[in-house]
Amino acid sequence: MAKFGLIGHPLSHSKSPFIHHFFLGKEYSLLDIQEHELKSFLAEDQDLNVTIPYKEKVIPFLKNLSPEAREIGAVNTIHHRVGYNTDASGFADCLKAHGFKAKDKNALVFGTGGASKAISYILRQEGANVQLVSRYKKENTILYDEIGKVNYQAVVNCTPLGMYPNMNESIAKYLDFSRMEWLVDIVANPLRTKLLQEAGCPSIGGLEMLVRQAAKADEIFSGKMISEEEIQACLRAL
Repeated sequence: MAKFGLIGHPLSHSKSPFIHHFFLGKEYSLLDIQEHELKSFLAEDQDLNVTIPYKEKVIPFLKNLSPEAREIGAVNTIHHRVGYNTDASGFADCLKAHGFKAKDKNALVFGTGGASKAISYILRQEGANVQLVSRYKKENTILYDEIGKVNYQAVVNCTPLGMYPNMNESIAKYLDFSRMEWLVDIVANPLRTKLLQEAGCPSIGGLEMLVRQAAKADEIFSGKMISEEEIQACLRAL
């Protein structure tokens, strides 16, 4: 039987079932699977969303990728065994809705996983200069304690720091808010992370990006458009 739900690990506190049921009125499951189960699980034709830690790991088991997912190198939506990336368009819609400009900004992106790849892709498309930040030294990244050496006007947190139940964690201590024009934290639970509470600049929380990327995924699943009014209604309900 084809499944409609979210694959990842762990998933116990995900808001995705509420959001997708709100938009499509269908039962939506949390499918907490182990990495060794991916190949057999993805052999079936089903409508799935993908979260940590499988956004890159699902790719070898898919029939095809959308051009955007192929360029980004990460998948968060699977329909008829084709991988898509709606994190990118969900993030772009967040920036547009709040009037956050990326053109010619120096943007720090914390994290190097699938969400970071999608967000960096959009920022570069919008004309930003992207600097990746990681806890570990990698190619084209800087370490947290090197942030003071670079200039930046925008920050996006794509790490799980501050996510329930570790809500006292934050990257705020590494940042100089006086130089920042805007901040996005993609952590959706809690609603306002410690980072957002400490931010001294305009900010967007992860719940809005979660809802917007889910709406884009549901448009792929159903073939119907989801309006801005429906998105705002879902946010209010949450």
